[in-house]
Amino acid sequence: METATTAATAISAIVALGLLTALVKKVIDAAKYLTNRQWNGFVTQVIVWGAGFVAAFVGANAEITKDVGLPIGDAVITLGGLDIWSLILLGLSIGSLASVGNGAEAAIDINRDTTKPRLFPSRN
Repeated sequence: METATTAATAISAIVALGLLTALVKKVIDAAKYLTNRQWNGFVTQVIVWGAGFVAAFVGANAEITKDVGLPIGDAVITLGGLDIWSLILLGLSIGSLASVGNGAEAAIDINRDTTKPRLFPSRN
């Protein structure tokens, strides 16, 4: 049983580090957008983070998902048992992971049309 607990702890640590790494990358990307006044990229990332938070918040409060267990160390914390700060962190991380995953998919699939419409139209 101890081996299973150790494996679960290791997996949860890897997942947490992956989510936090994605968050750090996207915070840096957003800062670059902001300092270069690239409003489309910056606002798009903020909207993605907002969508991630909404997904985490809804998941924590929906009857069907609120009892989903998240292995944290030796404990299992339910999605519905997370406090607001944990939901914010989870939501930002989910949004960041989605952004990183979207970029990775575009890099791998050379046949994919990677052009996207701008969030804000150009002023031409």
